[in-house]
Amino acid sequence: MSQNVDRLVERGIVLDESNNINAMMASIVTLRPTIPLWRSHRQELTDPWVGPGASRHQEMITATVNELIDDWIDRGRVEFVSEFARPLPQRVMASVLGFHTRTCRISNVGATRR
Repeated sequence: MSQNVDRLVERGIVLDESNNINAMMASIVTLRPTIPLWRSHRQELTDPWVGPGASRHQEMITATVNELIDDWIDRGRVEFVSEFARPLPQRVMASVLGFHTRTCRISNVGATRR
């Protein structure tokens, strides 16, 4: 996508005035004006989650899984979404971002009751 934007710019097309530019292409121009900056930005955003960065969080993720399971294992049943599937990624992301997961409120946005 960035290369397509670069080609348009090289042809002298003013992107802000073009009817053929969508919001995604416009964001590439403003947030990542060159291929090296785009790659750097992408790596910065994805490194904690995938590739070499992901393994750094394995111990924390395992501990988080164990904590969540400990909360319901003795009951012999679990409401899987609200007690595991929803809080797991929320706690992991909060931890990666530097928040203390024990003091963060886990969101129930999107939760449905039956």
